[in-house]
Amino acid sequence: YQVLENAEALMKQAREAGCKIIHVPIAFTEKYKEIDEKFIGKKEDSRYGVLDEIADHEAFQESGGSADFIDSMKPVDGDLICAKKGLCAFFGTDLGDLL
Repeated sequence: YQVLENAEALMKQAREAGCKIIHVPIAFTEKYKEIDEKFIGKKEDSRYGVLDEIADHEAFQESGGSADFIDSMKPVDGDLICAKKGLCAFFGTDLGDLL
């Protein structure tokens, strides 16, 4: 699907067009306090399975580097970063203030 290549190209085009870039990183605390316990162990339910897989693989933890930006997508001067925990870019974040 070339997701990364497409995202890199889109960000480059947006910058060249003068658009403001807002990064919304996925990051969780070490014990995944942001994920309600009712969503863990629900692999059979595809709506929540991704959260279970994230926890099982200890992915996207803010400590340890798995939630760090990759080099090609790192913010540059002038970019904004939406402060959040978890997956949603809207609920419980400062995205509204940034916009």
